[in-house]
Amino acid sequence: MALFKKIIEIPISMIELGVTPRIGRSEEDGPAMDALMASIRTNGVLQPIIVSELPGGRYEVVAGTRRVLASAKLLMRTIWAAVLTERPSRETADEIWLTENIIREDVPAALVQEIFTGMRKRYGSDAAIGTKLGLAPHVVRRYLQR
Repeated sequence: MALFKKIIEIPISMIELGVTPRIGRSEEDGPAMDALMASIRTNGVLQPIIVSELPGGRYEVVAGTRRVLASAKLLMRTIWAAVLTERPSRETADEIWLTENIIREDVPAALVQEIFTGMRKRYGSDAAIGTKLGLAPHVVRRYLQR
């Protein structure tokens, strides 16, 4: 059985944050949100959020709450979403959320350093890498100095 039935662009106004928002107030307005917004401003939303359908043509976020909030703050009107084949239980929603976010948090520093080293050769400076990725140059330098 397929996990997703379609990937569509949906209006942000039709999205509810859902049962697994998983972010604290500090993440909604802090440096991590600023960095995400800078990345989205530069590159767009690179990965669709995951939603389930609700009655009335609305959607509930299962994974991607920060992307929705950042996109809304940037006054974007739509976002791409992978729509689940059925509405998940709380436990299944938790598992989907954890699977997506543990991967995001667990990128090995050595891999990031390797990629940034290659980007430095292509783009010439930490600032250029930061601009391309929506990161502050000091974040790039921190990974390169490891």
